[in-house]
Amino acid sequence: MSRVAVSGDVVATANPETTLSGAPGKWAAGPVTESTCGGLTVGGKPVVWQASCTFTFTNSNTGATVLVVVDLAASTAAVRVGRQDVLVHGDSVAKQGNRLKVGGVMSGPLTANA
Repeated sequence: MSRVAVSGDVVATANPETTLSGAPGKWAAGPVTESTCGGLTVGGKPVVWQASCTFTFTNSNTGATVLVVVDLAASTAAVRVGRQDVLVHGDSVAKQGNRLKVGGVMSGPLTANA
């Protein structure tokens, strides 16, 4: 059985590289935005079907910034709620070295709240 992701399980990791196209600087991850399945929980936490994060590279010489949006969707249809595939343990995506990944996952029964 697949372990589903709940709110707080998706982790953003910024690219550790200190250059972008030859410019010096640093990547930083913004907050992770989660889309949850209304009323479906595990251990009292909402089940997540999608997540997104904006990563920012700041040029240390000029202060100019580059934004990269990374969207994470379910990699399989292992768990489906209605027409929506749910994120499960191991789902991940990377863009320009910036990563969103389902980290720790809750175990327990799925609960539908009315």
